[in-house]
Amino acid sequence: MALMAVVWHWWIAPLLVALTVLAIIATIAGYFKVVHGQRYPPRGKERASE
Repeated sequence: MALMAVVWHWWIAPLLVALTVLAIIATIAGYFKVVHGQRYPPRGKERASE
């Protein structure tokens, strides 16, 4: 039983690390996309207030 626990940790740990890194990158990219979109709207769209 102890051998299965060791084997389990060896393959699940890299998977969890990879998913965590991807989630952090996606969160940062989404944040910058929202902030950049609010500060610099696309050129083709008219502003409603003007």
